[in-house]
Amino acid sequence: HAANTCPEVCNGEDDDGDDDIDEGVDNCEPCENACTEGQVCSNNVCREEDFTRYIASASSRQYRNACSSGGTMILAPGSSDAAVMVPIPEGLGFLFYGRPVTKMWVGADGWISFDDANPDLGGQPEAIDAPGLSGNAIYAFWDDIKLVSRRSDSNGKVCVGTAGNPDTPSSFYVTWSDVCLERSCESEDSIDVMVELMADSKIYIAYGDAIDNIKGVPGIGEKGARD
Repeated sequence: HAANTCPEVCNGEDDDGDDDIDEGVDNCEPCENACTEGQVCSNNVCREEDFTRYIASASSRQYRNACSSGGTMILAPGSSDAAVMVPIPEGLGFLFYGRPVTKMWVGADGWISFDDANPDLGGQPEAIDAPGLSGNAIYAFWDDIKLVSRRSDSNGKVCVGTAGNPDTPSSFYVTWSDVCLERSCESEDSIDVMVELMADSKIYIAYGDAIDNIKGVPGIGEKGARD
């Protein structure tokens, strides 16, 4: 069928090509029979029964730089517009909107995605509730970010690190260190951003240095839920 000609049926897919899943189908929860004990079917995904939405609030959590504290560099200088898949430590037990995640895509342009495949969001940010945007992501600082290697004091890069016991870490964090915006890379201004995933499934976004004209898109989005 061509787009917009197939009727919507209860299958967890966008049958009519309008970017909505199973809309208008009564009593439709296609994952309901697949969920295990202790899970509920919500928005076509099996989740822990006590899952909640994320609520934004101020925090005293400090910026932590994985690049300078024994972490692993995953995107080197010159890797602008790239993305890399990173496994999440098994012992962390992190849940995203109540569902387990075992890997994530980290983009040089300031985003993390839990999609199975690279969403290739690029560096042209949209509103996180824009039609067609998959969600399922953390937008720490989504913008046209460059990892430059010509700065006088250090090089832009992205690193990951863990805190606590290596087998059962208390957190897993991603740092965009000393990066710059494409429109301001000629100056020595820099941006330092951290996303920290906690063992209790909280998410912290913390900022170190940042320039004044920042316009990056921050937020958290899941299919059918944007916070």
